[in-house]
Amino acid sequence: ELPPGQAAERYIRERGAKGATTVAGFALTAGPIDAALANGVMAHADETDDSHNESRSHPGCAVVPAALAAGEEFGIDGNTFLRAVTLGYDIGPRVVMAMGGAAFSYESSLATHSIAGTFGAAAAAACAAGLDARQMRWALDYTAQQSSGILTWRRDTDHIEKAFVFAGMPARSGVTSAFLVKSGWNGVDDTFSGANNFFAAYAPKAQPDRLIEKLGERYEIAQTDIKKWTVGSPIQGPLDAIEVIRSKK
Repeated sequence: ELPPGQAAERYIRERGAKGATTVAGFALTAGPIDAALANGVMAHADETDDSHNESRSHPGCAVVPAALAAGEEFGIDGNTFLRAVTLGYDIGPRVVMAMGGAAFSYESSLATHSIAGTFGAAAAAACAAGLDARQMRWALDYTAQQSSGILTWRRDTDHIEKAFVFAGMPARSGVTSAFLVKSGWNGVDDTFSGANNFFAAYAPKAQPDRLIEKLGERYEIAQTDIKKWTVGSPIQGPLDAIEVIRSKK
């Protein structure tokens, strides 16, 4: 019922209501790519999503809508859905951590939230789509081409653009990458290395080894926290302090 959710509903009603994929909270369905976009926007609408501090991202609001959309499209079971979501959490934040993590977010005008979300959503959707190892490489390649987002969202007073940048756009782009490859598209095998690679374009100081640091031992989904207050992560602490002060009156 907040402005981002209303914006998502308007989009689906006017342009996207073609398909059988569920749009959460409404008696509407859409194609999986449009459903991922709308569900992502609504997932971040009221700031109740999770935070991954080191990558400066909110993985769930992009990863879960992408996994739901692709999962519904391909009829996956609950176990596969959980695997897809867990994979998304591992891949998205690790890309930003390799780029420099928190330091990169302070030095760049690029939106770490959208970069992590896009790669996470793609990994989740690709897992749900059942892509093999080489197809996963191609999905990452198409995701690198779609990686976008800049910090103008900080000037968005209605939260609609922010919900798009953090969640709707990444979920949409990630599902698109997976579906392109599932339909038979091929791509470059090594978007993170070689000439003109992703890191060279976005973060020349990157540490690519961090992509696989303790992979399979440390799961990034376990490094996230759920917000206590429905505000941005940096404001959680001040609100805790205000609550303590008010309780002492």
